[in-house]
Amino acid sequence: MLHTGKPVNLSEEAEEVAGFYGALLETPHAEDAVFNKNFFKDWLEVLKRYPPVCFFVFLFSCTVN
Repeated sequence: MLHTGKPVNLSEEAEEVAGFYGALLETPHAEDAVFNKNFFKDWLEVLKRYPPVCFFVFLFSCTVN
């Protein structure tokens, strides 16, 4: 995964969740604001439990609405 052009090494758990979202990009779920809000809230919890190496840079440069 790249963030601001730099590689971010995700844990297997966080990568699995990201892959799940990627599989849904071409579905109506990806257009559902409530689904996206809930998904990213939950993914953030996974990232907190299994942080990438640059977690704090990642966290503070992202916006989750």
